[in-house]
Amino acid sequence: MSQDSELDLVKENREKAIVEKLNLIPFGPCSITPEAWKSLKLSVKAHSSHPEPKEVPFCLLGRLDGSKFTITQAVQIATQETSSCHCAYSIETIKKIEREASRNGLMFIGFLHTHSGEKVDPSFQDRTTWLSLMFEFNRPIMYFILSPSLRLSAYSVPVETFLQLREAIRFIPSEVRE
Repeated sequence: MSQDSELDLVKENREKAIVEKLNLIPFGPCSITPEAWKSLKLSVKAHSSHPEPKEVPFCLLGRLDGSKFTITQAVQIATQETSSCHCAYSIETIKKIEREASRNGLMFIGFLHTHSGEKVDPSFQDRTTWLSLMFEFNRPIMYFILSPSLRLSAYSVPVETFLQLREAIRFIPSEVRE
């Protein structure tokens, strides 16, 4: 075994020990428990193996640990049938999931959806969905896109930025907003 391979193995073992010690996996701007990650991976793999895969949305539920969020559950959102590859769901469904989660001390901290291809860049519709979720829940919501090969893109907005954006939109005349 070469010296580089040995160093890589030592680094990998050290990282694995840290993850096991924390029992958390880095996940964009937050962490995810191994159980939630395993559940999410299995669901994504199952949907991506479909002959005509469609986007699949998930509510990411968890807790605030100090100043960092930890995802403990990924709940698949029931979608409405469309001919498009985009996922269609209702905000009311997400609110219902959050109400049920709050009974267990969890909160809706992020939204994730899969892309059927390998691109994890947000589309215009993705960005619009993210903004509408933040304004609907009146707080920053993390937004994730996951590819079938489990490539992840993660987006978050600092609280101060969200508050400034919300304040700016308040002054836009309602006929322009609608």
